[in-house]
Amino acid sequence: MKYLLIAFFILLRIGDSSKDYTSSTGLYHIKIPDTWFVEVTGKWGEKYLKKGEYKGDFDIDVRTFLKETDAKASYFELLPTFKNAKLTRLNDVEVVICSGIFDGEQEYNWVFYFNKYEVWCQYKLDPKTPDKKELADVTKCIESMVFFDIE
Repeated sequence: MKYLLIAFFILLRIGDSSKDYTSSTGLYHIKIPDTWFVEVTGKWGEKYLKKGEYKGDFDIDVRTFLKETDAKASYFELLPTFKNAKLTRLNDVEVVICSGIFDGEQEYNWVFYFNKYEVWCQYKLDPKTPDKKELADVTKCIESMVFFDIE
């Protein structure tokens, strides 16, 4: 029985080749692939990189406000630029999801509105060389985000 339990945990770890990361801001927790690492780009920003060839750039930036953020108002502000913007909830947090091509780059955005924070997650790449697996990895990471209540 002991060996069966050990084998189960080994298989579980192999099947889930990811690691947990809590942002330097302490605002959110995210699950990233084992082959990725994080570079802190300032007090409120982080760049997620992967070992080996990387097709796109994945950044998360946090903006703070003096009062509670308003996802609906921000959605209407983004709508003229991002015609495909949609306001939804992900892990109990309001988020605007939108994408577009600007200055020759394809960008995918997830903008979370949590308390007094706007958390802008952006994945940018060359539209001529898209990497669907990398986009799927980024999407999976973002869908794993859990926010902490820090006041």
